[in-house]
Amino acid sequence: MDIDAIIAAASRANQSIQYNLGSCSRILHIGFFFDGVGRNVEQDVPNQRLSNISRLYRAFPLPEKSTDSEVYKAHYISGLGTPFNDDPAEFLQSQMDKARDDYQGGLPTDPKDAAEDFAKDALSGKSPKETLTEMRNKLLSPVGRLDSLKQSYMGNLKKIVTEATPWLRDSRIMAYNFATGVDSRLESAKSRFASSFKEAVSTGEIPVKLISVSFFGYDLGATLARQFIDMLLTEICKKNGEQYIYESVPVDIVFTGLFDCSRDTPASSNNGMEYAGTAAAFIPGGIAKVAATICSMLGRKYIDHMSPLPEQVKKSLHLVAAHERRPWRCLYRTGQNDRHCEELMPGCSEDIGGGLKPDEQKPSAELSRVALNRMYREAMKAGVPFPDLSSLYQTDAMVWSYFAMSDTVNGLTASEWTARYQRAVSPKRVTYQALNRHLDSYFEWLGAQYYLYRKRLRLLEAQHSAIYRSYEAANGLLGISSQAKSAADDIVEDIAILKKHWGWLDEVRDAAYQQLRDDQDLPPVYYENVYEPACIRAQYFIDCGGFGYRGEPAPPKWDRAPSEIYSWFVHDVQTLRNGDSITNEFFCIRWMEPH
Repeated sequence: MDIDAIIAAASRANQSIQYNLGSCSRILHIGFFFDGVGRNVEQDVPNQRLSNISRLYRAFPLPEKSTDSEVYKAHYISGLGTPFNDDPAEFLQSQMDKARDDYQGGLPTDPKDAAEDFAKDALSGKSPKETLTEMRNKLLSPVGRLDSLKQSYMGNLKKIVTEATPWLRDSRIMAYNFATGVDSRLESAKSRFASSFKEAVSTGEIPVKLISVSFFGYDLGATLARQFIDMLLTEICKKNGEQYIYESVPVDIVFTGLFDCSRDTPASSNNGMEYAGTAAAFIPGGIAKVAATICSMLGRKYIDHMSPLPEQVKKSLHLVAAHERRPWRCLYRTGQNDRHCEELMPGCSEDIGGGLKPDEQKPSAELSRVALNRMYREAMKAGVPFPDLSSLYQTDAMVWSYFAMSDTVNGLTASEWTARYQRAVSPKRVTYQALNRHLDSYFEWLGAQYYLYRKRLRLLEAQHSAIYRSYEAANGLLGISSQAKSAADDIVEDIAILKKHWGWLDEVRDAAYQQLRDDQDLPPVYYENVYEPACIRAQYFIDCGGFGYRGEPAPPKWDRAPSEIYSWFVHDVQTLRNGDSITNEFFCIRWMEPH
């Protein structure tokens, strides 16, 4: 037994003492697993894109492993924009193992055309200026107030119809633009909590004396987990002194684990300015709701939830992607509580929450396993009934395989390279300064690659030109010898290969120029934390390319991060997804919601 297992045993013992649990009592362990947007076990298994949420879900003990003193129930909630199974029971856990390679489970076919027609109709509207004018008139006019109430009623009715129509609710275009599926998932979680308790008390002679609950979530799923925690404390449970009880049984929230929590959907066009410029989401009272509505109309699509993680959560861990910078994916922080830990880890959001495949831009997809193992150990130590990871291979090799790391670079695993990186780039604490430090490190590496690319490209172009200018080239019957033409063709092929793999860096250079030209009237907090550091990175990147093309020495290096972490493990989702273009926001850290 290692030190983590000892700490886990101590946590469970302290829980028993706190709630006066004797030998004649049972604990109901309930785990809720809210997957990320677009993530779904049934779809991800055959595509080998399992998220860390689904892997943790698989590790939670199955109900048949319940004992006289402990009962286990795990509930998986699929991500927004995917089919939602309201009552999966233990189907998913049992099927994941069988379907690792050849899962052929049927999924309902969505009438996508109808969903798109519905969404296009809902999305069509007036210009932002007209929208703002109408909003102002409605707020100031009594007639407008009445019209607003009518529209609100019809909007709620449409929402109810949408939530009750799975193929429409779970279509990506609806979920991403209108956050459909939120209410259905929360209500399902509420129902599952009640049914888990009812089933536990109806089976077994020993009474249930404690409900021990844990929550896990990824990006928007993390926000849903937080929203359900609030529901649990305010709508489901009753407060009795310092305790929360359900059906006269105490409820203990032992752990909440979040992977890169965000409220915004992929359809959101928010770039952080709505936070920095207006802070609309944090204005108290009715004004906030109006401001939030306007923000949504102007492009921000998000889950309407804003509160710190409650103090009733005994312990939490929020693993934050240090290199995530998609502007719509603003970070939703957990609050200022010593028991709520937030920690930066290298990578984009998918490198933290999972869902990528090997050789998809980078050779390895195992950086997400580092975050997975970190979360697993912290949850286990807090009292979540995960088996001891150090001995998991001997007890359950199948579950162990979901957490194993096999990729090595120069003899080191992703976990070991991450440790080296974190020693070199020390800030783990989530601040704007730390985010900029991590991104500076990345751009020093990327700038070095651009320097080498431009230097090599210039050399090949010079060699190609020299062939046609050489005296020997003129000896051929048609003005060029066959040997010279063959050599020239080889160089052209080398240039094509070079541009195929590294030509996207020229797009990054164009975005760098755009960043330097994009001088706006920005709020000081945004200028200092986001805009100015991005301009410094953009200029550095341009300089790297220029020095390389001119054959001058490379700019000086000050970063000590191992290049292997970027070459093999850290992904650039902006250059990975089809249709995603590189803009000046490529150089910017993302905004964080105040906590």
